Amino acid sequence: MLEKIFLQILNMSFTASFVIIFVLIARLLLKKSPKVFSYALWGVVLFRLICPFTFESMFSLLPAKTNAISQDIVYATVPTIDTGISTVNHAVNSSLHAATPTASINPLQVWVSIGIMVWLLGITVLLVYSIISLVKLQRCLKNAVNERDNIYLAKHLETPFVMGIIRPKIYLPTSLSDEEKRYILLHEEMHIRRFDHVVKILSFFVLCLHWFNPLVWAAFFVSGRDMEMSCDEAVIKQLGSDVKKEYSTSLLTLATGRRIIGGTPLAFGEGDTKGRIRNVLNYKKPAFWVVALSFIIVVALGIGFATNQKAERSFEMSGNYLSDIQPDEIAGNIASNNSADIITTPSETINSEYSIMKLGKNGEVLYESSLETQSLAQAIIMDSMVKSAAWEGSDISTLEESYRIRQNFPKVWESHDYYAYRLADGRSVLQSEELGMYTILSDYLYSQLVALFSSESRLSFWVKPDESPQVIGKEAAMQWLNSYMGEKVSRSERISDYTIDRVTVLGSERSESDDGIEAYTIYARIQYEITTATDEYSSPEDDISGKGTFSGLFRELNIKMLDNNGNFEIVSVSQGKTAVLKAELEILNKLGILIHLPENGNWIGDPTYRVLDETIAQVEYFDKIIETDMVLRAGKENIKTLSGISYSFDVEREEKWFAETMEDGSPIDIKVQCIISGKDMKGVLAGWSYKGFNYALWTSTSDKEVDISPIAKTAVYIAKHMR
Repeated sequence: MLEKIFLQILNMSFTASFVIIFVLIARLLLKKSPKVFSYALWGVVLFRLICPFTFESMFSLLPAKTNAISQDIVYATVPTIDTGISTVNHAVNSSLHAATPTASINPLQVWVSIGIMVWLLGITVLLVYSIISLVKLQRCLKNAVNERDNIYLAKHLETPFVMGIIRPKIYLPTSLSDEEKRYILLHEEMHIRRFDHVVKILSFFVLCLHWFNPLVWAAFFVSGRDMEMSCDEAVIKQLGSDVKKEYSTSLLTLATGRRIIGGTPLAFGEGDTKGRIRNVLNYKKPAFWVVALSFIIVVALGIGFATNQKAERSFEMSGNYLSDIQPDEIAGNIASNNSADIITTPSETINSEYSIMKLGKNGEVLYESSLETQSLAQAIIMDSMVKSAAWEGSDISTLEESYRIRQNFPKVWESHDYYAYRLADGRSVLQSEELGMYTILSDYLYSQLVALFSSESRLSFWVKPDESPQVIGKEAAMQWLNSYMGEKVSRSERISDYTIDRVTVLGSERSESDDGIEAYTIYARIQYEITTATDEYSSPEDDISGKGTFSGLFRELNIKMLDNNGNFEIVSVSQGKTAVLKAELEILNKLGILIHLPENGNWIGDPTYRVLDETIAQVEYFDKIIETDMVLRAGKENIKTLSGISYSFDVEREEKWFAETMEDGSPIDIKVQCIISGKDMKGVLAGWSYKGFNYALWTSTSDKEVDISPIAKTAVYIAKHMR
């Protein structure tokens, strides 16, 4: 939660910086206008610094995006910002480090955590200093005498000031003459009538939140000058221009006064006497046209700075308006897998059909899908339509690989093309037309496209009838890897050799087809090594690129039996989510919990999911980093009972770790302990609780010098992904 607040503050401060610069420039245009207009513009800056939301408008004058930093940036494989200014993006993004595959935490998370601590420290310093200054000031005012109402006289004051919020008090030096006192009181009472004392306090607390931004400091002090000068002008307007000399003399009397504002937010006094005297002496009642023009400029700038630019949309609707879509009917069509997408408008119904092709360089058609693709195509296009942000796309003909989704409207002889591909940083996108704009596409939907053409590439094979699932899994692995060899494979995917290190059958499901033939599906997990064929090779899923040999890779294959004669087909290929999700759903249904291990083949090996006694969820896996077998259990029992450990714990080596769930930011305390029996080391246990369930992660070891941090980091990862 604190992480999200900090990133939101950074976004607000970034946007407000542009507004501050514009306001400082606008003040020059309003130099001859009443200062109340310059003062009013600072209200927009205050709004931008304190309000996390605003409105979109075609009149927005902001050149940058208001949410340059994504709330999920610390979890991104390749963290980036998007300010809307390419030079700024390039400068910042080039300095951001990508996530390390074997690390349990993104490097950016460390820097953000440090930033949060420094930010909170700065806020604390400012508040503590202000409170101390306020206490000292109140001690000096112990002997202040109440003259009348809320007006107090104090002997040792050199400058007047207002103190308080609900019932503000005016404090004046006793050395003032009656005439000087009259002018100063009018000035201070004008502050109170305009609620300037409240604005000043609010501005100070906003300054505390954005203390790291030097432009906010500049805005704080310059807005204070405009406040004072506009108040002076209001008093002169009330008394008449004849009193300008006497009023200036009263200000000059206070010229040696020390500013109270420094560090005391609940009391603010008068500053910049020289500038105020000059402004008073030069003040003339403005002409009506000057006031009218200034008002129009301030209103226009206020709207322009307070609102965001309207986000670009990159989709078209064949002449229909988005507001005319009937979402319930579209959702129903997708759910029922209809062969046509029906978009209903008030005047007519238009049917659309879809086709999906896999393209190579220069738009060469590599494969065309013959399977039912309506639901997938609809889901991909709808995913794009609901996104508000869009960026300039790529030239499709230059891409090594892309997927074209064509939406045809036969009734009106019209079609639209969408292109799905991956950016250099690994993000999946969907682009409208060959040279159009793109939006971010769900990684899940993009993986479905990849899986669709994996099965479309005729990855079918034959083995002897009644062969074991192990043999079937190995043959499937060979067929799949062979499909990435040869000149027909794009250079970004081509391999020259491979080695299958291990095939693990995770499970199988038996079913009966419509013609009464018994069939089954096999889930096999393969671990393998590849030698890539080209320098252009790129696999964001495995975080590898270029020419070379890469080991420790893995995939899970969904293998379907086609008949009883030994014919099989690879239905889908994934990075390990299929079986894991299947096991997770089983656990979820039985116990109401979900366990999510890191999806990293260089870290987690051969996970096996089980449910014990219908009350405990268990996962066993091999941790490749510390090279040991691990066991994770979840249930209602206490952590020691859950783990089945009957030994004692080494109190001196106990460590406390902390995590926040990605789902809702819930805090989780993790205790990591060394298991001992007498003087002998037996293992390491990490335990925590979440939503009524206890979790125990442990390993057996006799090494007294064992580093327990890798186990703690795994526990932190699992805890963060609790749902």
